[in-house]
Amino acid sequence: MGEAVELTVGDHVVRISNADRVVFPARGETKLDLARYYL
Repeated sequence: MGEAVELTVGDHVVRISNADRVVFPARGETKLDLARYYL
């Protein structure tokens, strides 16, 4: 598994663990892709 990634959102830091884990295999999208979409 990959290392955690920290994203800065305004004054907050959001930590994404296992950022390279594929959550939507059909599209090849990862947890990090999903987090960036929502943030």
